[in-house]
Amino acid sequence: MRSSRLLVAMVVSVIGLLGASAAQTAAAYGFSAPTIPTFTSLLIFDEANGAYPGQTSLVQATDGNFYGTTGSGGATNYGTVFSVTSSGVLTTLYSFCAQANCADGSYPEAGLVQGTDGNLYGTTFEGGANGLGTVFKITSDGSLTTVLP
Repeated sequence: MRSSRLLVAMVVSVIGLLGASAAQTAAAYGFSAPTIPTFTSLLIFDEANGAYPGQTSLVQATDGNFYGTTGSGGATNYGTVFSVTSSGVLTTLYSFCAQANCADGSYPEAGLVQGTDGNLYGTTFEGGANGLGTVFKITSDGSLTTVLP
């Protein structure tokens, strides 16, 4: 059942891209759907380098690398910011709760965005001056600054 829905989605997508006259052509002559892509795991998180990266999305920065956060794991088990190359080379840039009383934040909550200054920005769920999370800025070499407590 899943493959038939996928084929329908492909047909609708192709017809949507090509227009109404393509729908008549597709119905009259048929066509072969493109092959279904295969996925390869580039890396596996192991708690030491982070855990639960699926809670956020990746962003591809202007340097070509992908950046993201993990909800826990890392050196302190409070989450990380990481970069990964397209060939799967992982670098842990920062492990949260590295400062006293988790002043730098803990448990990153959302994906990162790249600012016009080239830095990456994100949020944490807890930590900071009031214990209620932070907004942080991080450079591609891992220098983290808390923007809002």
